Amino acid sequence: MMDTLCTLTNYSDKYELYSTTIPIKWNYTQKTPYKGNTITNVRRMYLHVYYNSEKTLEDEKSFNKLLSNLQFELESGQTLSEHENQYSKYFEVKTTPVRGSKVTPKIYAITEAKRYYGYFALLSNEVKESIIALEIYRNNDVVEKAFGNLKERLNFRRTAVSSEQSLDVIECFEHKGFKVRAGEISRKQSELYEAFGVATPTSL
Repeated sequence: MMDTLCTLTNYSDKYELYSTTIPIKWNYTQKTPYKGNTITNVRRMYLHVYYNSEKTLEDEKSFNKLLSNLQFELESGQTLSEHENQYSKYFEVKTTPVRGSKVTPKIYAITEAKRYYGYFALLSNEVKESIIALEIYRNNDVVEKAFGNLKERLNFRRTAVSSEQSLDVIECFEHKGFKVRAGEISRKQSELYEAFGVATPTSL
């Protein structure tokens, strides 16, 4: 896959990665809630595949750290139940009365695990171009992280109002090269700014 993906025509200088789009078919079934019958159909989907060399290094570093921890746990006898599947997948343990336990890495399994490092994919039924799909995904991710920061750092909760009329809203307008301008600001809103010692935004 790398030979066909990692070409100059597939490279994005903006995001510093390679990408391509593969049209695929999605066979789906749907049960209608009222009639109770089943509808089957085939729809076109778009599989966007990406490769980032920096992500390869990050993934490998993280995986090597995991393997070192797993090996230490096995050799020290301090195993964890939640790691049992990983122990058996990446290591072979032989125990003898004389030598005790010998932990040997499973090279093939480890190599297979590293095979797709640096790759990731997005699936869409509408967006046909891989870079546009990536931009949409990252913009959504930024919004989700912003709300996450509000919850974690500010202990953010749902606004304690019972109706939209009770919620004060200030519309802001921003244009590149100009200062942010606010829409009409009520007296109550100005008083709130003054109470917090914040300058009232310049309105239009």
